[in-house]
Amino acid sequence: MRWLNRIAYWLRFARHQKELQEELALHRDLVAADAERRRLNPTDARNAARRIMGNETLMREDARAVWLPMRLDNVLQDARYTWRGLRRSPGFALVAVISLALGIGANTAIFSLIDGLLLARLPVPFAKELIQPERVVGVRGVDPRFSRAELRAMQGGPISLAMFASAAASVDIDGVAATLSVDAVDEGYFGLIGIGAQLGRILSPRDNVEANPVVVITDRFWRARLNADPGVLGRVIKIRSQPFTVIGVTPRGFAGVRFPAMADVMIPLRTALAHGIVREPRADAPVVEIVGRRPAAWTLAQTQTTLALTWTRCCATGEHIRPPRGQVMSPATLSVVDVSRGIPQLKVDLRGRYTRILMALMAGVAILLLAACVNVGSLLLARSSARAHELAVRVALGASRARLVTQLLIESLQLALLGAVGGLLVAWWGSRLLARGDDIGDLVDVGTASLSPTILAFTAIVSIAAALVFGLIPASRVVRADLAATMQAVGRRSSRRSSGVLDRGLVALQIALALLLVSGASLLTQTLRNLRETELGFTPERRLVFGVDTRRTAYERQGMTVQMADEMLRAVRALPGVRAAGFASYVPILGGRSATDNVTLPGGTTPADGPASTGFVAVTPSYFTSLGIPVKRGTDVDPSVAMKAASNERDVAVNEAFAKTFFFGRDPLGQLFHDADDGDTTFTVDRIVGVVGDAKFVNPRQPVTPMYFVPVADHDWPYLELVARVSGGDATAGQSIVRTLASIAPGITVNGPSPLGAAIDGSLARERISAKLATLFGAIALALVAVGVYGVMLYQVTQRTREIGIRMALGASGHGVVTMVLTQSLSIVGVGVLAGAPLAVVAGRAVSSQLYGVSPYDVPALLAAISALVAVAIASTLLPARRAVTVDPLITLRSE
Repeated sequence: MRWLNRIAYWLRFARHQKELQEELALHRDLVAADAERRRLNPTDARNAARRIMGNETLMREDARAVWLPMRLDNVLQDARYTWRGLRRSPGFALVAVISLALGIGANTAIFSLIDGLLLARLPVPFAKELIQPERVVGVRGVDPRFSRAELRAMQGGPISLAMFASAAASVDIDGVAATLSVDAVDEGYFGLIGIGAQLGRILSPRDNVEANPVVVITDRFWRARLNADPGVLGRVIKIRSQPFTVIGVTPRGFAGVRFPAMADVMIPLRTALAHGIVREPRADAPVVEIVGRRPAAWTLAQTQTTLALTWTRCCATGEHIRPPRGQVMSPATLSVVDVSRGIPQLKVDLRGRYTRILMALMAGVAILLLAACVNVGSLLLARSSARAHELAVRVALGASRARLVTQLLIESLQLALLGAVGGLLVAWWGSRLLARGDDIGDLVDVGTASLSPTILAFTAIVSIAAALVFGLIPASRVVRADLAATMQAVGRRSSRRSSGVLDRGLVALQIALALLLVSGASLLTQTLRNLRETELGFTPERRLVFGVDTRRTAYERQGMTVQMADEMLRAVRALPGVRAAGFASYVPILGGRSATDNVTLPGGTTPADGPASTGFVAVTPSYFTSLGIPVKRGTDVDPSVAMKAASNERDVAVNEAFAKTFFFGRDPLGQLFHDADDGDTTFTVDRIVGVVGDAKFVNPRQPVTPMYFVPVADHDWPYLELVARVSGGDATAGQSIVRTLASIAPGITVNGPSPLGAAIDGSLARERISAKLATLFGAIALALVAVGVYGVMLYQVTQRTREIGIRMALGASGHGVVTMVLTQSLSIVGVGVLAGAPLAVVAGRAVSSQLYGVSPYDVPALLAAISALVAVAIASTLLPARRAVTVDPLITLRSE
């Protein structure tokens, strides 16, 4: 109860102060009135009243001590005092707050990305309960797909289950063709997920019928493609030429249960099956994925045991998949995984792709924050030295050293709080700036990359830690200082060189940390430059790529893919602005479908030190011309020459890496080799008719691999990539090609256009992010070094004013004084460089896996970083050196 009264007093502090003032005035007036009755004039009466009442300030403090603990009252007084001091020094406060805002903001921005990428759960109620069953088949790995019959067999227990299937489908929106990601969901999906609609309604069980073509669009699609049109309900969208009516919009942040959540529209599963959007070749085929919700009290192990038992009884009998050669056939089992953070993609681990770079950036911003703390610490140290006489006077008047240390820590905490507010603004702006880019924008939604409670807690912890780090530095000097000697030295500046050892040491530490960041930025920037300048073996400029998907259509079932590809090529090549076009199963960087074969030469020989396997891609004529890959020798593949059934032979082209690896410098033209798929006992005889230039098909980092190219006619694949070399605008040519392809084969899915140059640039997203942010961190570190060097050198010049005046009185020139100041500054830089160079080498070694074409021990990068630091130090020392030159020796001597 006593503490509640004290809290109430604090909340009504101003009112209590006013009442106390009125009460003291009343007592003073009563005493004065009593004095007047003793025949004193009013002035003497008021003076007598003041003498009788005594020190009113002390009385007010005694009264406050009754309601408020003395220690807390002292803290409040110190807070008000330090706040007035900061207001009287706006330049110092502004530099300190900006330094901390940059350090804290950079840390918070990177942590917000880490939170959104690695830590955040799906934006659904009780996301930690979501699970997904997976079929595990020996060494083949896992398969999350099941049949609808398997789902029905596992349903009915305490574990709620729902099924969904994802597919890409061509969509017509107001006459504009596009390719969207479609999630086909069953009647229990939204009930299991537990979300509603922000506009309209979600799919209900009555919608899951074949004759009810309705669609729920996701918020990301609504905002990106429809400009957040509030009248979207009832709008018709054609999916695979079938009209679907929009009935709702999902809540912001939810775009399916995958990571990253990329669904654009959601339709009933039965409708998707009826219209061929999701393929189900037979009723028991594994085509859908299952998402479930376990009971809150169950562990993941209990859930797996229950589901595995049910699934084994109903579905696992005779479930075997042929393993690779040399492996024992294994039965399938069922496992259950936690998908509270989203179901990962099957082929690309996007979390793993960005985890290492984000952790490296987090380490970089931690170093940046430490540099900012050291910078503010050095500023506070110089400020406390300038206030040494003030602190000594306070001690002489009875203040304890603990009280002074508390005051300095409160000042540091106030700066940290101001820096935290500025840091949140920097983080809010920075995280959105990063998320808006194509690099991370597909992983972390701009709308959900907000300052969540987790991020706010992180910022609070970082701010408090920063306050302790840079607040204890000047406080430690106050504890150790000889304040009596300071009082005796009032009016004189110390000329002892040792008085600034701690200041210079902090700046040297700051330089070492800056060298670490700047050298790392140099390495990562050089890596990005090397990757951009690497020889790819093809020309990406003005190349558009289209994915043509005939799966789940009549064209696939009738085996017309190759004939349709020929017709499409003739039509596309006739379009204005199209210089060349070709189909292939795989396109560099963008990907597609390729395969790996075991290759042997006639007689069963293989390379002595090279691989025995290589990749192959199915292509049409002019594919190499479309990409700009030169045919070095021989001819292009000829689709008119079909595989000879009797001899099982075909004509192929190989790249130069294949020729060098398998033929040891011999002429490869006309040579034969055998190939076979894994587990296949039939071999195809391939005759080399052409040699093409090497090209990097996977990514710019990986070396060229041996490859050979076969005619598309020998592989009637339902999904092909069209490469078109255009001469006009990409957008205009792209839409023309999409319309042409759709007119030839209505109902197929056309993905694209995808500019090949943009795809290559996108493959360097990690390197571009790391180079940009590392360069930004290095620039901020250099700015902090500039402030730190300027502050400590200005303080040193001020401390040595008497010495400089005497030197100049004895004949020292201005040039000599400037040289002295610069020498002192460069000595600090030298100490920092000696301390930071080994750290920079260790840091380079730590990020060596992220480098390309540059050594972690790169001497030019280290020298460039040192040169930048020296230049900044010299520029920051010029103003203090100029002040030293302007010292008047006569004024200095008179002060003695």
